[in-house]
Amino acid sequence: MADIITFDPAYFQELTKDLGNVSKSLGEAKASLQKATVGLDSGLVAFALCAKLNDDIKQVKKTADARVSETNGFSKALTGGITRVNSWETTTKNRESGLAAQLSKTWGFENGKFTGETGQTTAGTVASPSTSSNGANLTAQNMGSKYYSQNLSGVPRTLINDYDGKEHMNCVYYARSRAMEANGLDAYSPKGSGSEIQANSIAHFPGHDVFIENVERDASGQPTKVVFTESNWGGAADGHRVEMSYSEFVNRSGSKVNGYTYF
Repeated sequence: MADIITFDPAYFQELTKDLGNVSKSLGEAKASLQKATVGLDSGLVAFALCAKLNDDIKQVKKTADARVSETNGFSKALTGGITRVNSWETTTKNRESGLAAQLSKTWGFENGKFTGETGQTTAGTVASPSTSSNGANLTAQNMGSKYYSQNLSGVPRTLINDYDGKEHMNCVYYARSRAMEANGLDAYSPKGSGSEIQANSIAHFPGHDVFIENVERDASGQPTKVVFTESNWGGAADGHRVEMSYSEFVNRSGSKVNGYTYF
């Protein structure tokens, strides 16, 4: 006779409860797994962003290094430029007064009055042979001599003239070379300096030097006429010869003589 299965309601309820707990546990496990999946996705995204950020940082650093290198180059160029500008400033200051005065002469203005003349005529005329002079023993000028092709330390031989835009012999170079030629010197060696005009000397104006060839004087010994040679003055030829009254000379073009160097 077959065994009779007895239905136990309490057991069934307990089994149902256990199945419910298992289902609940599976649901919680599923939710946890979903959260873990989201977290994993977020982590991957964050990793990707960090990797991209790191690449950007490397690129920025590379660009910055290149800019620093360029800046160093600019700094060197700027330093060199400043040095050149300082040199130009010094040269400009030395020539400024002479240039302004020469422009005044060029356009025919003298003490605010228009003379109606242009060019170099107001700066002086070509000198005629002097009848009395204390510079008669000087060697005659020869622009083709060795003196005008020599090297004078610290003195450039030529400069671009602002008046005509052409290259002319630097006035300082010319005056020193002429002094050496006039006295047969192998080196530039002046004997002294002072404030009195003399033949065989260099007169120093603000931004311009000339060589005094002759000085004519009256019976009392006062200077009346000056004969000089110069270079880099307006558009005149290098080494041109000029004569004018002493009163004109010492205040030539509105620039007073600063002093003289004697030989």
